[in-house]
Amino acid sequence: MRYSFRSPLTIDQSRSLLNWCIREGATLFTVNFLFVKGEDSESLCNAFYDRMEPFAAGIRLLECVEGNGFELQSSFHLNQESLEQILRETSGNLFRNSILYLPEDWLFYIEDLILLQIVNHEDSATIRVNEQQYRTFDALGIPHQAGCSEWSGLTEEPVKRKPVRIS
Repeated sequence: MRYSFRSPLTIDQSRSLLNWCIREGATLFTVNFLFVKGEDSESLCNAFYDRMEPFAAGIRLLECVEGNGFELQSSFHLNQESLEQILRETSGNLFRNSILYLPEDWLFYIEDLILLQIVNHEDSATIRVNEQQYRTFDALGIPHQAGCSEWSGLTEEPVKRKPVRIS
């Protein structure tokens, strides 16, 4: 089952959502930071990944959005320390967005499968859950609706395809 919700989130809602991910078994996340080589955004990107380095989990074979199967991706450990760092990076709103200045497109994983996708520049998120996970999510009180965000390519079920290599 997929459910979607939109921005903004308060710091308490963001913290509750990340704690929910951890309680449901999410232990990894990925995040993007767009930049232009040689411009200020490149140094902001490098500084961001330097701050995330203590949480590095290495290259992992993880599900991709858009039904592209699984790819090798750089990942980070999700735990209470990285949760607090994520909240600092987003000023407490997981949807905080400024292309070339802030990280975006956070994906949170249970093992190698996506639990939560946040598409910052579209102010939307999608969770993919079973009935029990939905009940605990619903208890967070974050307004949501059934279905996938129009900006998400998260499929109902993971697409098992031959992995693509990172160069």
